[in-house]
Amino acid sequence: MMMWHVCLNRRGVPSVLLIAMLFAGCGSPQGSDIPTYIPDDAGGSEDRDSGAEPDGGDDPEDDVEGDVGSEADAADDEPDSGEDAPIELFFEDFHRVALTLPVGTTLRTPFELDELSTPVELLVVRELRGYNEVQNTENERVVMTVNDASFVGPEAGWDREELPRGRYDAYLENLGGASGTDVNNYLAVKIAATPRMLASVADHEGTIGDFTGFLGPGQASGTTFEAREGYAYVLRGVRGKNTVFVISTDQLPKIENQEPFAFIHTWDASDPELAPEPTVLDLDPGEYMVLVANNAGDERDHGSVMLIDEWLLK
Repeated sequence: MMMWHVCLNRRGVPSVLLIAMLFAGCGSPQGSDIPTYIPDDAGGSEDRDSGAEPDGGDDPEDDVEGDVGSEADAADDEPDSGEDAPIELFFEDFHRVALTLPVGTTLRTPFELDELSTPVELLVVRELRGYNEVQNTENERVVMTVNDASFVGPEAGWDREELPRGRYDAYLENLGGASGTDVNNYLAVKIAATPRMLASVADHEGTIGDFTGFLGPGQASGTTFEAREGYAYVLRGVRGKNTVFVISTDQLPKIENQEPFAFIHTWDASDPELAPEPTVLDLDPGEYMVLVANNAGDERDHGSVMLIDEWLLK
């Protein structure tokens, strides 16, 4: 797996981005600007994932309403993974919210696990000073968290635990005063059961790639992975306010040369900020990239969390 990074400058129109640099690792932009044309349709893929209805977080400066789910069984509301997706995924959402959380506010959401043991994931994009954690209701023990100590600034990340049957509380709090940094009060949090497939269909081989972090205005970062024959690949995450593309790496020269490029999937401002839901990527063997770009146009840093799982088909 490799990390691929670019810096993009927005020019007032949603369809135009500029690549300012191409480099390995993180750091300050260096070198001369390389103009790159990336239209919204990016080559007009036929497999564009529309996602579900937008969350209340679409207007975080004014709207404190969120999309808060409680024990929604995704087996009855399976994710949109394309018309030809050959594999059914099973997962369950326990908490979903994308909103502006006022300073000094705590949001608590209870949920209950009925199975003896449930693999649970916590995905967090928090653009405020505060904390997010999951507690056991009976003993108040913290069982999941992304920012584990200082609560001093924005966080983007994920945690995974196998939790026993019982009652739990998700806590989100905005403490305000983020150490002199100009952050907003936006957060997006998803708590869900880890996606699974029928044991007769595939075996989980592991999480082979992830992106967790913040991107400045006009910046982008990509994670590459290899798709192998006889395997299925599942992407899921929280895009926040960024745009997410799944592309073949042979499209990179087109991006660098200011040409429209083809994508396999994308999630953008027309999709919920908690997208993508677990999605089976329809991929031929080869090298691919999950590219995350901050083209929100509001001059703020925005976070995203993406996970890529590999499944061995039977």
